[in-house]
Amino acid sequence: WISHNSKPVSCVTVHPSGDFFATGGWDTYVKIWNFEPLIDPKSTKVKLLALLHDHTSSVNCVRFSPDGKYLASAGDDSQVFLWQRVPSIGKPNTFGIPENELTPNKPVQTWTSRVLSAHSQDVTSVSWSADSQRIVSCSIDGVLIVWDVKSYSQIWKSKREIGISSVAWDPLNRFIVAQQMNLHLVVYDVQGNFIKEVQDCLEEYDQALALRIAWSPDGSFVGAANGSKDTNFISPFFQRESFNFAFALEGHVAPINCLSCPPFLLKTGDQSYSSLFALVDKCGVLSIWLIGSETKPLFIMDQISNLTSYD
Repeated sequence: WISHNSKPVSCVTVHPSGDFFATGGWDTYVKIWNFEPLIDPKSTKVKLLALLHDHTSSVNCVRFSPDGKYLASAGDDSQVFLWQRVPSIGKPNTFGIPENELTPNKPVQTWTSRVLSAHSQDVTSVSWSADSQRIVSCSIDGVLIVWDVKSYSQIWKSKREIGISSVAWDPLNRFIVAQQMNLHLVVYDVQGNFIKEVQDCLEEYDQALALRIAWSPDGSFVGAANGSKDTNFISPFFQRESFNFAFALEGHVAPINCLSCPPFLLKTGDQSYSSLFALVDKCGVLSIWLIGSETKPLFIMDQISNLTSYD
């Protein structure tokens, strides 16, 4: 029952509480869903919690803030919206929304939005600072912008000659790393000073829009997507500070375009700590990796999608 009117679901984010999650789709809507009836089919709880409809084009990225107070969404309409739930009396207004978008039930929550407008083309990705006070957005216009959440104003912005597909804010709040459409990584500090462009392992590329990069939860390394044209389908990881090549995850047989990890470390049997990373490729194969003193795939799921996985 999680759908966007038969249009592709392009992005997903889980609320820090684990109670609900949001999706964005090519139908221009952001939807917030209840987790309980997804886990327990016998649950009588409502399934669709909220339907957010300020975007006028496809939604490319949705991300809850680490403190859970806000939801950010970005789309092909060049807009970023910041959403916050508000108490409401009665049911949310659904005037003008097609009936098939209001399934499996009419929404029960009201969320209000503020728009962040500065990009001139599709906004491809957003990422939150660890304190939930700032957000960074990127676009195929090559612009990277850091915003202040409370004042809705720009703190700084940088223009690249090549479009940017993904961005990730360092959990230790020192760096911002973005991946350009040519797959090179560009590194800034959080004050906006350019530090480095990283090209290692990513020379042979095929321009890609749907990319996701991710930091490890402790900020020790950052993993890059790899929409490579050659047959070496790896996901390269780079060291903190130097941003030199550290290691690569190998085994996929198609370009790896999305990485993600939960915001915590796992304590393993030898009392060391490891992180979990999920990788997904363009053939719909998902792999879950344990990265630490021992790095290995924990399991692989095939055919999770018959289309490119976007998030």
